[in-house]
Amino acid sequence: MIKKGFIIFLMLLAGIIYSCESHYTPKPRGYFRIDMPEKNYAHFDTSYPYAFEYPVYAYIEPSR
Repeated sequence: MIKKGFIIFLMLLAGIIYSCESHYTPKPRGYFRIDMPEKNYAHFDTSYPYAFEYPVYAYIEPSR
């Protein structure tokens, strides 16, 4: 029992000694820039009783 306790003590001591070394790497202050697509709109106007503008990169498909 004493041998088992001694081994646990040595493992804890080794862990504490190993964790005391501090190699700190600072994080950059700020965020990455996210480039959004340019705002271009197309006009949706067909025989339906409504009209609206939608983004050029969107696709409108008729309902079935």
